[in-house]
Amino acid sequence: KPKFDSIDVSRLKGQAQSADIAAKREDNKVPYKLSGVTYSAKVVKIIDGDTIDVEVILPGATKVLRVRLAGVDTKETKDKSPKFREDMVGWGNLATNKMILLAPVHSMVKVKLQDSDAIKDTSGKARVVGEVINMFGRDISTEMIVNGLATVSTNYTSRQDLVAAQAKAQKDKVGMWSGQKFDNT
Repeated sequence: KPKFDSIDVSRLKGQAQSADIAAKREDNKVPYKLSGVTYSAKVVKIIDGDTIDVEVILPGATKVLRVRLAGVDTKETKDKSPKFREDMVGWGNLATNKMILLAPVHSMVKVKLQDSDAIKDTSGKARVVGEVINMFGRDISTEMIVNGLATVSTNYTSRQDLVAAQAKAQKDKVGMWSGQKFDNT
């Protein structure tokens, strides 16, 4: 018969803390059933030109997801990496402003998540990759490419329509392909 008064309470606290941490990590993961499904969502925050926070209503829960646009990469507005180019900040700001116009906060969008596992962004928040269609039926990734405010990111998509749209934007010297530089002083 076990002696209950001899249980190591510190060990139990450690197990409870480990379970709590695991539960928090699980909360950052996107359930498998979300992958490949299109959901209606409300935009709650614009992060930058290729990332937004949306609120998705799931059975029994509402979840805020950070969605990275599938297939595109916009210039950063601030960064500490050695590859960061100060002269490109203007294009990052223009991309963010375009995102605000395409998917304003409180607007409804359709989000098709491409991957079941959340990836961590630089802030440590869970982020998923998805195609986002705005309230007017426009694919935001395509809009960013067509306007010369993003480049195709093969890390997040194999969509050939984006590759063709980028080639046209480059040929037509649209947006960042125009050669225009910004003075950020």
